[in-house]
Amino acid sequence: MNKREFVKHIKELLELNDFKSVGVGAGSVSLVKGDEEIIISYNKYPDQFVLPPAFTGRKCFPQVEDILEKYFTSHEINYGRNTIYYNSRRVEDLQIRTIEDVKDFSKILPDLNEMVYSDILPFFEDHGTLELVHDKIDQLEVSELSKFIVSPVHPRIMVIKRLVNACGWESYCEESIKMYKEQSEGKYKAVFEPIYRFLPDLFKELKENGHPE
Repeated sequence: MNKREFVKHIKELLELNDFKSVGVGAGSVSLVKGDEEIIISYNKYPDQFVLPPAFTGRKCFPQVEDILEKYFTSHEINYGRNTIYYNSRRVEDLQIRTIEDVKDFSKILPDLNEMVYSDILPFFEDHGTLELVHDKIDQLEVSELSKFIVSPVHPRIMVIKRLVNACGWESYCEESIKMYKEQSEGKYKAVFEPIYRFLPDLFKELKENGHPE
């Protein structure tokens, strides 16, 4: 069984007919439907495949990423067009259930169904609008935001808050810029400084463009 056959069988068994397989490369494949993406990683050994203990779902909100992308591009920062993400439940022993031929998929299918149909697809449905995404942001502790918003977290939240016209969006932007400035002058300069360079311009754009109707 080659990589494409392996991915094809997973897609067919999960009945993800609306999703298209893209990026079938070394060690992972993306199943994509519109702005939603399920990422399936795997390890390939001689004559067998092994799946990781969890899958990841990612969702892009173009209205957010269209604003950020030009800043990432102009400052040569390599971030993709993904806004939120979710890791499914972990099934640790998937890593020891080897897949050598089609019949071996029966050993993993019940767990894959749970990971996709009970975890990732409901995540997509529950966060279908930016308003719902913002509601979730407000429910999370600061330490939990990085498990929901794709990095860099604060610039994305700045844009989300402006697009939904959230109360206090300007103060959030100001606090984020201040934090990035402070961090860009410390030991994590390499991480924060490239992003801090464009945050004032991003804030200016968000103020000038107003709330989209």
